[in-house]
Amino acid sequence: MGNHAITSNDGWSVIDELEITREGKAYILAPRKELFMRPDGIFEPAWAPIFYNPTMMDNRSLTVLSSLAHSYFGNKVKSFAEPLAGSCVRSLRMILEANTQEAYANDIDPYSIYVCRANARLNNIADKVIVFNTDANLFTLQLDNLGIPIDFVDIDPYGTPIYYLQSSIKLIAKNGLLSVTATDVGTLEGKYPYKAFSRYGVLVTKNSFSKEVAARVLLYTLFRFSAFQDRVIEPILTFYDKHYVKIVVKVEKASSTKIRELERNVGYIVVDSNGLPIHTISVDELIGTHEDNKVIGPLWLGPICNQSYLEKIIELSLNKHVDLSKEALSKLRTVLEECRINTPYYLNLPLIAKILKANIPKINYVLETLRNKGFLASRTHFDLLSIKTNAPLEEVSSLFSFRS
Repeated sequence: MGNHAITSNDGWSVIDELEITREGKAYILAPRKELFMRPDGIFEPAWAPIFYNPTMMDNRSLTVLSSLAHSYFGNKVKSFAEPLAGSCVRSLRMILEANTQEAYANDIDPYSIYVCRANARLNNIADKVIVFNTDANLFTLQLDNLGIPIDFVDIDPYGTPIYYLQSSIKLIAKNGLLSVTATDVGTLEGKYPYKAFSRYGVLVTKNSFSKEVAARVLLYTLFRFSAFQDRVIEPILTFYDKHYVKIVVKVEKASSTKIRELERNVGYIVVDSNGLPIHTISVDELIGTHEDNKVIGPLWLGPICNQSYLEKIIELSLNKHVDLSKEALSKLRTVLEECRINTPYYLNLPLIAKILKANIPKINYVLETLRNKGFLASRTHFDLLSIKTNAPLEEVSSLFSFRS
């Protein structure tokens, strides 16, 4: 591999700003971190000539694991596409770790294209990585126009993914997968209500389970954009971590039966003046809502993951098929536990204690007591101080001891 692979026509070279590193089974040319450090000593990937964020390794590992689980359940992922490729590390790992036959990688930055091609040669898979240099939406439309079926599309932009959904969903083959990552979590959680409404068409007010709201707003958006094209979604994985939420869904052709089933998964959550969830309602039930209460929605109210897929993803990770951090694996176990409880919100114990002017009980005590009473209860990966349960709020509140 010569320097010409990452040198522009005018002779400008970025080779001195790159180094070879490894992620999963892929070796890649990536920015030298010490050259792009913020004043606080943190590596800033946006400052580098080629975008590569090492802190998102778990996100990319979950893409690989989702593909492996999908194949295990009889849906071979032969083709993969990423409209926003950066260094192409995701495409490389899909070929090297998920046995994908070909990957279509695109980036509008010409220097990213040089590095993508160099990285493909570095891993001896240049014949399996087809690289494009165009706008992300034009890329997916071009693949669709060429009649190339894509089994797995992964969208991982900076900020909102909303601009890339329609053309990407159109591209997905029968029973294919779509992975969407959003980093505009402040908007999704409702910190900027007007932006949430203008961008996602959702009313979001102050609430105590905002991280799960973020995931459900994004799921509702995927549902809506899929419905535009007579498609329906089945959530496979929902994963909230640090500054992003990642959703993996299976995309299928719509039928009247499936649409009727999905109608039950869209609605609103009523919260009180403190932001605590009260109940869910359909659109028809909105009239007559108590004046002190607010509504959040429309949201996806149905399941946000598939237990069988999650169990397989965890099994594959434990068997060291794919590199995944201990933190992410621990979080996945919690995701699996809460996946069994189809309540579309979590209960924040410190907030309940504050409202009741009571002491905060230990989470394990609350979980064990609720389970002994016949309710489902678990921790939630969205918030370490909250629980998921199908028990009513009054039942949970009764477990708090009042301060003397």
